[in-house]
Amino acid sequence: MKNTDKASRAAALAIAGAQRSVQLPGVPTFNEAGVKGYAADAWYGLLAPAATSDAVMQQLQREALAYVGSPSGAEKVRSLGLEPDRERAQAEGRVSLFEKSQEFIQMKQSLIDPSRRQWVTALGGAAALSALGGCAVTAPPSAAEPPRPPPTAVPHSAGTAIPRISMPELACDCHHHIYDRRYPAHPSATLLPDDATVADYRLLQRRLGLQRNVVVQPSTYGVDNRLLVDSLKAFGPSSRGVAVVDTNVTDAQLQLLHAAGVRGIRFNLSFLVGITADMMAPLAQRIAPLGWHLQVNGTADRLLAAGDTLQRLACPVVFDHMGQLPQPQALKHPAFALYARLLDSGRAWFKLSGAYLTSRNSDLSDSGVVARALIGLAPQRMVWGSDWPHPTKKAADKPDDAALLDLLDDWAPTAAIRRQILVDNPAKLYAF
Repeated sequence: MKNTDKASRAAALAIAGAQRSVQLPGVPTFNEAGVKGYAADAWYGLLAPAATSDAVMQQLQREALAYVGSPSGAEKVRSLGLEPDRERAQAEGRVSLFEKSQEFIQMKQSLIDPSRRQWVTALGGAAALSALGGCAVTAPPSAAEPPRPPPTAVPHSAGTAIPRISMPELACDCHHHIYDRRYPAHPSATLLPDDATVADYRLLQRRLGLQRNVVVQPSTYGVDNRLLVDSLKAFGPSSRGVAVVDTNVTDAQLQLLHAAGVRGIRFNLSFLVGITADMMAPLAQRIAPLGWHLQVNGTADRLLAAGDTLQRLACPVVFDHMGQLPQPQALKHPAFALYARLLDSGRAWFKLSGAYLTSRNSDLSDSGVVARALIGLAPQRMVWGSDWPHPTKKAADKPDDAALLDLLDDWAPTAAIRRQILVDNPAKLYAF
């Protein structure tokens, strides 16, 4: 640590572990800072008072193992930059997490009242254990629901209010873009929005109370995915990406994109930049072994015209913006029958996003009819997206993202369905 000014504020110089901390992504490791070969990892665990009964210890052991083994528990641990060692815990039984800690506390009886039954969370490693003399023994906070965010002004979004509905833990925005003029636009791109950076989007995440996100490569950059990859690196393990590639992409390049967090490719049939629609089928064959999907965007007429191809793809297909069914007769458009067939087949997913794109009503109620119809067909394959920074909208006409998110309260009437759309379905589609 070092003093950065006369006010004696401290700044971190380096992380002792082998990898950067997700909580301090801008701080290098000792190895990156020039101290080659140095790495010191800490372990994390739970402590119990020495007088805790075996029955309580065993129950807590079972609960801890179940939590670490669950998708949400493992994600929570990994979000702190840690890796759960569940196999060792199972192999060693309660000794791994509890008995050794109990023995330690027996040596510290003068520091911790053994009659208490609350848990303390070890801060990590022997140094943290030796410092427990001054710790209060308190129960760890519940992880049931993240705290409500404060009102926040966000670039490219109207209003400052937070959503009316509460967000479940690990809620995901499955559709947004990043724009940065430091990265060159494709020469034929026609959609050239103002910058909408990683830092800008983090403000939106904070305002909406979201914890995961999916960055979608916009048509602006064609098949140049450098900004996408750099954005995923900046966001860290709570993000995934959808890239744009052509048939010249190599297997090695696909593997690099996968390692960066990419889980699908996109065809924007309304703005085909650097790609053509006839590339969909061969590329679907290429990406299927990776567990990826093919995402399509376009008007309902364009998607209907591509229907034969979409029904034969070797991988799942994900439709942007509810398939852009035109109003006011959206459900009578022949594309809706195509969407229903694909949903019935189990091969299609829909993004409940872009409600304003085809709506003729100021309250977007006509788009709500479409959303509820799609959810009714297959709630297990619906995900939600903000479409921030709303690239088709002019600066003075940007929507209120909190109000868009609140539409889910009408579209998906139960908390269980909303959790499915915001948490469970994204975890499956994007392999969080």
